[in-house]
Amino acid sequence: MIWSIAAVATGGLVGELADMLLRLLGLPATPRRAPNGDFDERLAELTAQLESSGLKTQELLDEMQHAMVERSNAVAEVQKRVEALREQEAEARNELAELEKVKPEAAEAFNRLVGDALDVRDKRSAKRDLVIFLLGCVFSVITGLVIQFAYGIYVGDLALPSLGSSPTRSASPR
Repeated sequence: MIWSIAAVATGGLVGELADMLLRLLGLPATPRRAPNGDFDERLAELTAQLESSGLKTQELLDEMQHAMVERSNAVAEVQKRVEALREQEAEARNELAELEKVKPEAAEAFNRLVGDALDVRDKRSAKRDLVIFLLGCVFSVITGLVIQFAYGIYVGDLALPSLGSSPTRSASPR
């Protein structure tokens, strides 16, 4: 620290000596900076800039606070969902443990009961399908007869060409 103070002081002395030598030789000395206005004006300008930057900083902090609140709410929601899933998993494990305790004979009896009920339903379904099929056949025969009678179409009247005969040609002399 002493060296830095000494360097600043030495730099200032060297600058002053250089200016004195230049004046003695009749050359223009290094120009001094003129103050940029009154001290009060500069202070007011700096205060205004500081207030502006303070407002911008506050806006940034508010945005960051809002983002942090949103993120913390999202994290809380995820934690609630994870806890609910843990509870569901525990319930599923308990149900699985209870099912593992069931004897195989009881499970087979349950399957037989359910299977018998399904077989009865399938038999009823097969009977229903057969009845619907037969009714469809009867309906189509009746519909065909009505159409034949209405339009006068009879199967016996249709002239079908025989497969073994070929058309006759008249023999023409050459």
